[in-house]
Amino acid sequence: FRSTANGLTVKVFPREGSFSPWWSALAIEIYGAEKAPLASSAGAPVKATYDSAHQRVITVISDDGKGAEIQLAF
Repeated sequence: FRSTANGLTVKVFPREGSFSPWWSALAIEIYGAEKAPLASSAGAPVKATYDSAHQRVITVISDDGKGAEIQLAF
């Protein structure tokens, strides 16, 4: 991940090798969030669930093996 001026960006790199995973989605959890973010990927909104008791943000994205980049703006 990397910090940005208004939040952070999480990058999932493209899959390498010949392993064929059984899963079809990735759950990304961010801890230490003080409020719910606006989440997006490739310019489209992404659902992000905020758990204030644990200061946690969870977003689930499909895993097509091509990689992805998620932006969280707080």
